[in-house]
Amino acid sequence: MKRIQTHCFQGHPLLGDSVYRRSGDGARTCVKCLQQRLALRKRGYPGALPRLTCDKGHPWSSPNIILVGTRKPRKCCQICRKQNQDRYENNKKAHNLVKRIRARRRRRNQLLSKRKAIISRLLSGKDRHIHEYKANNPCVRCGEKDTRCLDMHHREPGSKLFNIFEHGGYSLEMLKIEILKCEVLCSNCHRKHHTPKDYRLFPSEDDFRRKFGWDKTDLI
Repeated sequence: MKRIQTHCFQGHPLLGDSVYRRSGDGARTCVKCLQQRLALRKRGYPGALPRLTCDKGHPWSSPNIILVGTRKPRKCCQICRKQNQDRYENNKKAHNLVKRIRARRRRRNQLLSKRKAIISRLLSGKDRHIHEYKANNPCVRCGEKDTRCLDMHHREPGSKLFNIFEHGGYSLEMLKIEILKCEVLCSNCHRKHHTPKDYRLFPSEDDFRRKFGWDKTDLI
């Protein structure tokens, strides 16, 4: 960012009528410093004036002046340098915030594109056929009609070629043949079918005695 000079080398503010623009290059010059240089030349002294402040009006004295650079060291105002560093850090934070916002938007667009791809895949030929089949055939045991709760159960597990919902490498004709081997069951009826009625989460003492040959009380 281009630096804007607010004060001359003598510390005079460059505002309004105190600024004189040279006709050659249009550079701004302090009117008071110009008058002082002309007065010194009339007295026979050189017109150069000592530098008292930096471009921002900070004192150009030894505690405030530091050398910057290794190959060609130059004098620099320490206050201006600190302000420029703070401005750079603030701009860096703002830039990082913009980068995070853009990355978040990019991830959101990627998720949306993936979601659209999934929806388009679900609406493809094979998935559409499965959805229509479940919509027209409720659960054969309880009559559940919600397609979100319906599963495909193979009547004869030995004739099962592949899972109905894992049909990636199979054609639509093979999927239709495989569906004919199945019946529609809801999730509850499907779990009840594959789980025995005497199922217990914790085995009884008879199960311990039958499986391990010793009683559960032997552990105590």
